Amino acid sequence: LCKLLNAIYPNTCKKFKASKAAFVCRNNIEIYIQGCKSLGMAQTDIFETRDLFDNQRPWSVLDNIYAVSAISRKLGFQGPFIGYKMAEENKRNFTKEQLEEANKKLIKDALDAHKPKDV
Repeated sequence: LCKLLNAIYPNTCKKFKASKAAFVCRNNIEIYIQGCKSLGMAQTDIFETRDLFDNQRPWSVLDNIYAVSAISRKLGFQGPFIGYKMAEENKRNFTKEQLEEANKKLIKDALDAHKPKDV
């Protein structure tokens, strides 16, 4: 996983090493998690070390891999990708008059919805 992050954004995960020793594996997972955070990944997309090492919540690890793919698109990685593209900001600017008109319509529609209907 550290190699994956480094392929997407170089030097994201530093000082990881291949080993079968439990403490080194856990440390590598923690380095990966810190790398995810440094890329700006949402906390909800990041799993805990025990989720992977102890196989406690494998689905959260899978969700994280999909999130890594999504964030890699924003970082200019050329692929391959899995899953969906992250939503982009779609900021809208309304005038004060437009907002007032929309509020009046909402109030009118809400009041009309509560009026008794003719039978």
